[in-house]
Amino acid sequence: MSFSKTGFSGRKVLVMGAARSGLGAAELLLNSGALVTLTDLKPEEKLGDGLSRVKEHKNLTLHLGRHIPVDFTENEIIVISPGVPSDHELIKNAKIYGSKVISEIELAYHFFTGKIIGITGTNGKTTSTTLTGEIFKGAEGITSAVSGNIGFPITSAVLENPKLDYMITEISSFQLENIFDFKVIAGTVLNIDPDHMDRYKTVEEYAETKARIFNSQDENDWIVLNLDDRFHETFKASTPANIIPFSTLRKLDSGIWIEADKININIPKLGINDNDFIRLSNLKLKGRHNHENIIPAIAFGLIAGISKEKIVKTITEFTGLPHRIEFSGKINTVEFYNDSKATNVSAVLRALEMFNGRKLVLILGGSDKNLDFSPLLDPVRNSVAHLILIGETAPKLEKVFSGKIAYSKADSMDEAVEKGYNFIKNDGVVLLSPACASFDWFSNYKERGEVFKKAVQNLRKKVGNEG
Repeated sequence: MSFSKTGFSGRKVLVMGAARSGLGAAELLLNSGALVTLTDLKPEEKLGDGLSRVKEHKNLTLHLGRHIPVDFTENEIIVISPGVPSDHELIKNAKIYGSKVISEIELAYHFFTGKIIGITGTNGKTTSTTLTGEIFKGAEGITSAVSGNIGFPITSAVLENPKLDYMITEISSFQLENIFDFKVIAGTVLNIDPDHMDRYKTVEEYAETKARIFNSQDENDWIVLNLDDRFHETFKASTPANIIPFSTLRKLDSGIWIEADKININIPKLGINDNDFIRLSNLKLKGRHNHENIIPAIAFGLIAGISKEKIVKTITEFTGLPHRIEFSGKINTVEFYNDSKATNVSAVLRALEMFNGRKLVLILGGSDKNLDFSPLLDPVRNSVAHLILIGETAPKLEKVFSGKIAYSKADSMDEAVEKGYNFIKNDGVVLLSPACASFDWFSNYKERGEVFKKAVQNLRKKVGNEG
């Protein structure tokens, strides 16, 4: 079944999920003349104001508060939101009956006239996507927008302006599970580490899902390939596109690499050879993990023909995003950092690198994604003075660390912050880097990070601040 920009007119389409991406999908479909059923387990009063954009449309049927099984067999196309697993019983049944199941990004692709740049990976997606968007913003002769898993659905971005030159997209593995024609003219998988093991059977399956971002590329497209990642051969084999290899660890003959405090570039096909593109000492973003986020953004800018001056200026001014090793305050001589976005083991390991040599208390724990925490043992034992375990995974983490490192438990973020401060007392760091999702205590990682920052403020009022 193929689509075109007018190919949805008159067709029966079910949109599963009435949050942001589902509402964007429904509106795009209704505007194209499709007959849309929108379904969500939540009742209307819990879905917010966004529903008002579509609810009065004559071609819309609303089934809220429950899913009706017949909807999944009587609609020829089903658009699912990222949170809906592909092995959902209703989705499996729909496929048996011949319905075409597609993701929201696949739908948006068929309405967009410009070029799509796609960024995925386990860690750093939002930082790299945001930075790429800043590089493209205001670039001479280029119109662009940032969308995707970053919080602004691609369907919504296409509704606003389907004729942009470029769409810079953060893409999750969930969104990639049901794409067919979706194509990026340039893309990257920043890195792969175990994550979402409650959804994927193995890390290899997870990596193969990420590789789908390159599925529809041809010889005119580009892959920005991280040679430091163990799955880079998998990604290379996924596409016939032109390769821009990069490394933060070793010198390359061609591509983009770091050497002697400089980012060096040699891309013969673009006619670029620059052994001093930018000095790392000029960057506000520190750490190898951030260099891994920066390099693809540089590559995408160069592919689009954006000047070195614009790229360098943007990168040197970029200060990073909230909840990613974010300085959150200082009480006397104790510093507090919010790394709430660290929802897997590898993200915590990257954070620990930033504080090498400092006296460190680590707040760890949250809701369980079926991750193996044992790779944390040696790095934590080597760099952390004290652990504070929180949330649903605290008992699981205890099994890893018991008898091997000093730890305590806390039943609230305020308690965790205060315990961390009391342990450090003088000249050290309290770091929230949970290695877990947030859904046991919080609605998302952002709320968790904000609660941590508020706890730091509360503690400052309680103990005073001499520094």
